[in-house]
Amino acid sequence: MYTIAILKNVSILAEDWLSSFVFENGALGMSENLKYEPKPGTDEVQSLIAETRDLQVYFEELPSPQFMEAIQLRFPEIQIQWENKENEDWMEGWKKHFKSFELVEGHYVVPSWLEAPKEAKKVLSIDPGMAFGTGTHETTALMAKALYQNISNPKGKTLLDVGTGTGILAILGAYMGFEKIRATDTDVESQRVANENFELNQVSVLMNHEQIEEIHETYDVVLANIIEGVLSLIQKELFKKVNPQGVLFLSGILADNKEEFLKEFQLPSGAQWFFEKQEGEWLCLGAKWP
Repeated sequence: MYTIAILKNVSILAEDWLSSFVFENGALGMSENLKYEPKPGTDEVQSLIAETRDLQVYFEELPSPQFMEAIQLRFPEIQIQWENKENEDWMEGWKKHFKSFELVEGHYVVPSWLEAPKEAKKVLSIDPGMAFGTGTHETTALMAKALYQNISNPKGKTLLDVGTGTGILAILGAYMGFEKIRATDTDVESQRVANENFELNQVSVLMNHEQIEEIHETYDVVLANIIEGVLSLIQKELFKKVNPQGVLFLSGILADNKEEFLKEFQLPSGAQWFFEKQEGEWLCLGAKWP
């Protein structure tokens, strides 16, 4: 038997916080009910952006009463329901909701248990486990598009992916042709999942667990898809990692907080913002170094 917490009326901001909180409290996994619609002019589907969504959080046993109290104190609008399930593999049930989709032009994210669609020119095989960043979340999708659309000639260039999660952005970088790629994440589960996905896709990515201040090399392109509070805290370390004439892309920033974020996140002398894109409530920014 296992227990499911059904969280209704979850905002994007709340989901970002919950994605860490539930696993800190013993969750086995979390799934999201995404709605899909046909992509105009094709036989493909695309996810719809909604202001709120429902989440299913899976537990081996009922969590402590403090779990529900903490959620409702922080986000009183969230409604919580509980279900018990027997003789059913929750992971298999979760897998049914994870569909293949186009991440960037011709590059499809395909769950490791599904066949690639015929339209796919490149296939990014992903087994997400409990790590964040499958490409369905706006922050990961924004970062993938920023990388693909702005770095037209990656051959001979180096890439650093800070907070890699499932490793999807590093894998995309490998398919684009970056010469050297390094990925880092302080979460042990993300390290395991990313390494498995690198092997699954047969790409060469150096994966490690160091804090960013322990990385002493510099890179032509640096990606940081992390919540905005952490981006502000590590900004000086991010700046140190960017080569002259290099590029830094940031995601995980709420659009409503843009003005406040830019007051906190001060680019070094000579660096300039050159890229901005929004999807849903999330923002991706890019800066160039002199």
